[in-house]
Amino acid sequence: MWDNSIIYKLETAKYMIQDGINKLEKAPEKAAITDLMQVLKEVDLNYKYECDSIDEQTGIEYNGSPLYEVGMNSEFYIEGHTWHRISILLRALDDNKSK
Repeated sequence: MWDNSIIYKLETAKYMIQDGINKLEKAPEKAAITDLMQVLKEVDLNYKYECDSIDEQTGIEYNGSPLYEVGMNSEFYIEGHTWHRISILLRALDDNKSK
């Protein structure tokens, strides 16, 4: 019932799956990158909100684009706990680079 080609294909699939698992286990920086991207998205959402508020208050147009798209040259507040989360993730990535 089972011929050698089916067994070979299953053994090959098993090897490829195990190889994929091994690579994921040896790449913890992927989790840190995903987490870092999430924190930075939160920061970006706050930045967009700040830009939108300035647009709304001033009514100024920047060549027809909102401030969020052209950028602003002013201070932008990021809370300490957010910086701390970013710092931890950056350190994790740095630690993984040296391994």
